[in-house]
Amino acid sequence: MIALIAWCLIKLYRMHTMLYTLKDHIIKINDSSFRQTEALLGLYKNLDFELALPHTRGFAASPDFLAVVHETIKQQSPKTVVECSSGLSTLIAAKTLQQLGAGHVYSLESDQYYCDQTRALLDKHKVSDWATVIHAPLIPTEINGVSYQWYDASALNELNNVDLMVIDGPFAGVNPLARYPAGPKLLPKLASDGEVLIDDYQRPDEKKMVKLWLEQFPNMDKQDVPCEKGCMRLINSAKSPAQGVVKVSGGEAAGRVAHG
Repeated sequence: MIALIAWCLIKLYRMHTMLYTLKDHIIKINDSSFRQTEALLGLYKNLDFELALPHTRGFAASPDFLAVVHETIKQQSPKTVVECSSGLSTLIAAKTLQQLGAGHVYSLESDQYYCDQTRALLDKHKVSDWATVIHAPLIPTEINGVSYQWYDASALNELNNVDLMVIDGPFAGVNPLARYPAGPKLLPKLASDGEVLIDDYQRPDEKKMVKLWLEQFPNMDKQDVPCEKGCMRLINSAKSPAQGVVKVSGGEAAGRVAHG
């Protein structure tokens, strides 16, 4: 009888604990949803969108990260923005630059289908003059003896003094540390006071990637930005464009920035 009572008490305790855990999860989910709704409404208001925006869940950038992109551009007034992976972030960046009256976005996109989709999105919202979507297929890119599948970024060869970089691609499943090559390939192009915004920073690969970047580019300062999927801001504190110490090959043919 005592054993049965003890068993029932243990079960009741576990159920009680589970209910409180579930309650905490529900609160966190509701809080996150509310924050994303706030951020999305803020984007509609601040950028005067007349047409509906595409879906912002799943693989798409979350509204809070898009709000960070918008606020950063609004505060920094960059002349040149480079991003890895096109989409809604391209639209937000282009729309913000249009609002400021200066600047241009160059977006690397590996998939022709998504290139066309983003270009159509820019046309729909009448900001095509403020952004260039570059078809940049993934090609073997060797860094310190390791081969990665990364964008053919040769179209950016003559582009320097980039004020802002937005790293949200390629797709993480391409290979381990899929976005790491953006450091050796792009950070040397960053302006002396340029910034980098990295989405999905809650993932282990992105954390490891940033750690490696900071070892190779010690002039970069980091700032954790609260976002649903994690966000890291890197700020170049060098007096001249950031310099790396890694050997890179792949996609090095000279070329001018142009539509893919």
